[in-house]
Amino acid sequence: MTRTARYKLGYVAVLLIVALALGAVIVSLGGGPVVMLATGLLLLIPGRIQGFYYRDLFAARRLLDSGKPEEAILSLERFVKSIEQHPSRSKLLWLAWAIYTPDVLAMAMNNLGAAHLELGQLDAAEQAFAGALAKDPLYPLPYFNLAIVHELRGNRLEAAAAAERARQLGYTGGTLDKVIHKSQFLSASRSDVR
Repeated sequence: MTRTARYKLGYVAVLLIVALALGAVIVSLGGGPVVMLATGLLLLIPGRIQGFYYRDLFAARRLLDSGKPEEAILSLERFVKSIEQHPSRSKLLWLAWAIYTPDVLAMAMNNLGAAHLELGQLDAAEQAFAGALAKDPLYPLPYFNLAIVHELRGNRLEAAAAAERARQLGYTGGTLDKVIHKSQFLSASRSDVR
């Protein structure tokens, strides 16, 4: 079983456990509106903390998804610099669930590569994806993105090898992967603190 598959299963298990635990807490405390509101507010705290320190990463995801890769690059470069200056902030990734990588710098580098790819800057994109893989060689998304770079360059064998490596590491591009991408987009939209 790949790390990505374990993370996906873990994600579903954690959601079920949290839902059951919250249900038990709400029922044991009487289930009134005040209890439900307090429980909801407690659930928002980790996301608010992460949203504050990761605001440039979340803003970059939104900018990428809205077709503004130049602006996304600026946000991602700021984010990478802030994490390099304050490495302890990288641990805040654990306040939310990461499916594909436990390394926030690898995630940022992959997004930086995606922004360069959108602009047709294949060399810069490839360099960013390689940087992501240097941080986390088990991260499937940079392999998938490298497959796109290789395909655009007409290197079909390299494209096929990179796509196969992404698949071996647990990225299928299937329904669950699409749901994860959409939930990350929605999370980024809600987590940006200005």
